Amino acid sequence: MDQNISTLLGPVLIIVGSGLLAGGLLYFAGIQYLRSTLEAVAALVGGVVLVGITVIAFMADNGGFFFQAQKIYVSQCYLDGETAHPEARATNDNAAGRFISECITKLGYEWSPDHTKCRNFLVPMNAFCYLPTNPFSRAVTKAQLLFE
Repeated sequence: MDQNISTLLGPVLIIVGSGLLAGGLLYFAGIQYLRSTLEAVAALVGGVVLVGITVIAFMADNGGFFFQAQKIYVSQCYLDGETAHPEARATNDNAAGRFISECITKLGYEWSPDHTKCRNFLVPMNAFCYLPTNPFSRAVTKAQLLFE
């Protein structure tokens, strides 16, 4: 969702979806604002769809910043590693790779080669090969990586 549009539509979709959910749930609780069971089921399904789409769009837009920051950190560590060990580029010595791994570990990330894009390109400078150690950041990053 475009950031300008999501600022307007996000709250509206959450309010409308929550209203539909509430209407459907209230019907089955005995407070019948809706006319039939079919309307109540349609309201429940519509509410779940609207809220679900809004949450997914929010995760895709805002949750992406967790992984975007991770890519920036890996790139910065790669630049620092190449700058610190320019002679290692033409050799089999992996000093720059070790530097990148140590640098990214200090920033709060750990090696995790579970993602398919990591397994296809298994090198220290691949941002898909790391996950944050912070539980919240890790959960958001994992959720965002599901869409990559």
